[in-house]
Order: sequence, then structure tokens, then C-alpha cells
Amino acid sequence: MKVLENFKELFFDVWSKGISGVNISEIVIAILIFLFFLFLRGIFSKFVIKRLENYVSKSSNNFDNSLVFSMEGPAKFFPVVLGFFVSTSYLTIESQAAEFLETVNRSLITILIFWTFHQIIGPLSVVIKSVGDLISRDLVNWIIKAIKVLIFILGVAAVLELWGI
Repeated sequence: MKVLENFKELFFDVWSKGISGVNISEIVIAILIFLFFLFLRGIFSKFVIKRLENYVSKSSNNFDNSLVFSMEGPAKFFPVVLGFFVSTSYLTIESQAAEFLETVNRSLITILIFWTFHQIIGPLSVVIKSVGDLISRDLVNWIIKAIKVLIFILGVAAVLELWGI
């Protein structure tokens, strides 16, 4: 009987003190918040993005079609980033773990921003290709690829800089 009392005492002690100063109930609520945002991601992708795709498909302009299509990935990633930020903001954590989570949040936001820039280059290539009369089509394609690679490299460098690398 003493063993069960000790186990119960230890269980409630771990539940209240938790991991790294965060009690288990806060962790569970933070996970539920994140899962809610993942659920919102599904709703967002099914309804909002599909409606936008249907709306722009009615126009004869290729720019808006390619813009909506290229922004689908970052738009689906945005609720994940927001959910992680809100769920980690809910937690009361020690300074070292808080710094780590802030770096993760900054990294996710940086990835989202550079991914969005990278994806916008595709639709903007329609505008760049309109200058195709002045320069060759191969040169335009090379410029587009070079800009995409440059944005990717800058994004990786920004994330690595956040981590002190």
C-alpha cells in the first residue's frame, strides 16, 4: 500500500512540476492548440484555396491562376507556423527552453517568408517573359532559376544565422 501511495505522490509531483518547469497539463493544452491549428489547415486548404482556385479559373489571365497555384504550399504551411507559435506562447518555460522555442518560431517564420518569395517568382516569370522580345527565352529562364536559387540560398543562410551557424 505504501508503494502505491509513493507512486501516486510521484505521479502528481511530475504532473504539477512537469518537464523543464512546464506542467503536463500545459503541455497537453499546447498540443491540443497545435492540433486545432492543424485542423484549421485542412479546412483552410479545402475551402479557401479551392474557392480561390475556382474564382481565378474563370478569368482569362494566367498570372492570377499561377499565383494562386504557387501560393498553395505556403498557405497550407501558415496555419502550422501560427499554431506552433500560439501553442508555444501558451507554455510557461524556463529561459533556456524559451530561447530555443523562440529560435524555432523565428526559423519557421523565416522559412515561410522565403518560401513565399520563392513561390512568387513563378508567377512573376510571366511578367519577365513578356520582356522576352528584348532578350532570349533561354536567358529569361536562366534568370528565373538564378533568382529562385538566390532566394533559397538567402533563406537557408537566414535560418542558419538564427541558429548561430
